Amino acid sequence: FLSGSSDGELVKVTKEIPHPQYVSGADSNDVAILLLDRSITTITPVAVSFDTVPADVLTWVRGWGRTTPGGIQSQVLKEVSVLSWDNARAATALRPKKVDNSMLAAGGKQGEDSCQGDSGGPLTIEQNGVARLVGVVSWGLGCGDLNKPGVYGRLSSARSFIEPYLKKKNLRVPYLVGEDVEASEEVVADDVVDSDVMSVLEGGY
Repeated sequence: FLSGSSDGELVKVTKEIPHPQYVSGADSNDVAILLLDRSITTITPVAVSFDTVPADVLTWVRGWGRTTPGGIQSQVLKEVSVLSWDNARAATALRPKKVDNSMLAAGGKQGEDSCQGDSGGPLTIEQNGVARLVGVVSWGLGCGDLNKPGVYGRLSSARSFIEPYLKKKNLRVPYLVGEDVEASEEVVADDVVDSDVMSVLEGGY
């Protein structure tokens, strides 16, 4: 729809549910659930992985954000592969900003990063050719600067918040290591969403 194409879908957001520990203007726990007025039919939902992503894992970020700091937003969907960082290393690289356990850092290569306008977009890993959602675009210092990774909301740290909202679809969600586990059977009576509607509240990106 952004570029005039008719292969998209417009869906109304009926409710926004922030992480209970999110504080407006802060970066921690920068994850929210968006409830939609109907199911999305033009895409297949991405499975959510609640595994803790270690350092040096290849991840992918996608979005329609700016391709340069202060530039214009892309008219086409972009993607780039970025390596995950250890949080302690990321905190050193991004001083004086804090990188806590609710965050996942990835990137650091010149010109390869998420940017303004990508907020809420997916950070995924790939297992056996299948994408698994592990984070959502949150903030960064600049865009695509050398040794300055982008920072994402870490879904593994928000599992207790997110999992009750996942609609069970006989979907098996594999972790990076170990056995596959069944998606949660627990649902919330009137607040059930598909696993493709997660986003972050508006932050640095």
